[in-house]
Amino acid sequence: MHADSDRNARSYRTRRGNILIDLLLSLWIVTLFLPMIPTLVRFLSRQDWVMRSAQDQIQLQQLRRLLLGSGSIEVHD
Repeated sequence: MHADSDRNARSYRTRRGNILIDLLLSLWIVTLFLPMIPTLVRFLSRQDWVMRSAQDQIQLQQLRRLLLGSGSIEVHD
């Protein structure tokens, strides 16, 4: 019985040590990637702007084609 309690105490200390190591490792990873967040946000917002600009250009071309096809409206660049 004494051996079982001794084994459980060691097991508890080992688990507690592993949890501490896991917590410290997680905090280190978070602090490692934290400075990258503003750069990532800027990059993603720029990508969004590029996509909206490209979609606007496509819609403008489609509108020009519709207006030119109507025959009664003149379009000048």
